[in-house]
Amino acid sequence: MKLRVYRTLSDLPQSYVALFQKAGRHCVFQSLWWYECLLAETTDPGDQIIIYGVEESDPPHQARAILVARTQKGGFLSGLKPRRLAAFSNFYTIRAGPVLDPAFPDNREVLQVLAAGLLAERPAWDMIAFDYLDGESQAFKDIYAAFEAHGARLSAFARTDVWYEEIKTQGFAPYLEKRSGLIRKTLAWKNRKLDRDPAFQHRLSTGPEGLDEAIAAYEKVYAQSWKEPEFYPGFIPALIRRAAQHRALYLGTIFYGDEPLATQLSLKSGDILFQYKMAYDDSATKAPALRNLSLGALTIFRLLNHVLDHDHEVRAFDFGIGDEAYKAGWCSQRRSLYGMRVYHGASLYGRISYRAMRLRGWLSRLRRQMMGGS
Repeated sequence: MKLRVYRTLSDLPQSYVALFQKAGRHCVFQSLWWYECLLAETTDPGDQIIIYGVEESDPPHQARAILVARTQKGGFLSGLKPRRLAAFSNFYTIRAGPVLDPAFPDNREVLQVLAAGLLAERPAWDMIAFDYLDGESQAFKDIYAAFEAHGARLSAFARTDVWYEEIKTQGFAPYLEKRSGLIRKTLAWKNRKLDRDPAFQHRLSTGPEGLDEAIAAYEKVYAQSWKEPEFYPGFIPALIRRAAQHRALYLGTIFYGDEPLATQLSLKSGDILFQYKMAYDDSATKAPALRNLSLGALTIFRLLNHVLDHDHEVRAFDFGIGDEAYKAGWCSQRRSLYGMRVYHGASLYGRISYRAMRLRGWLSRLRRQMMGGS
């Protein structure tokens, strides 16, 4: 196997497109359409995109791995500017890392080729960054082992926690029975209250039909919610459209008459439903008919009700990035997503960066000990 370098997604041979399709069926965040959307809408000025591919040496040069990356400028000491490479991800990302064929029997060897090739590049990458890696996956362990085997120094750290729930019994009712009284009784009562008022509607979008209106409703609710405006305003509308094209969309919105009040954007990824974005209209909750209805929670309630009763492919749902307290009511399981930093062992800046990282960690631990002892 060998490492190849490409500059754009459109440059990739067909075998790489096929690899994206295979991986994307298991994880939407490893699909071609996800990366097309992410790169088109969130690439910053000055970013240089580099796409690394691992492929078989012999024809037909079957693709085995893809790493979509970008260069990062700057440095930890003024004027030094170590050369940094980062797997492309940002605050819209829930899972990231090299794209691998889940059915290929020897991805460990594939990652060895990727690590060796990245560390052999000249001029050298002083530091390589990965974020939003599933710390419980075999791929995480194999990535770490591959770089370590080729002389790199590494740091892995828990970046954020995610709440999730595995569905062992199909249907919403068995799931609801295991929830707390706040959801099982109080929220269910509020849901029945909505059912009794014909002015309330829950509209669910899963495909291209009526999508312009659904996006407009989502954006109106989001603009009137407590949330800050999107840093990349074109990303979410583009994501919704692409997800609808690929049957990965669940966009539920509660209306009162013609006014959208609350919205929940979810993405279906293989057999997992990711709760991606939720918002509700702050001002609307002050109206007498809407007060104390917990509209944000009701959008989650109604969407999960529909999915668990009608989409029998879904075997788990994931509440995405963040450890907010409300998620514990909907989920009983939690895992960590990890960051990984790879420091080039033969690079001066790589060794300096590694030692600086170790020093920062030591000072942080010392500060916590001193504060605990005071």
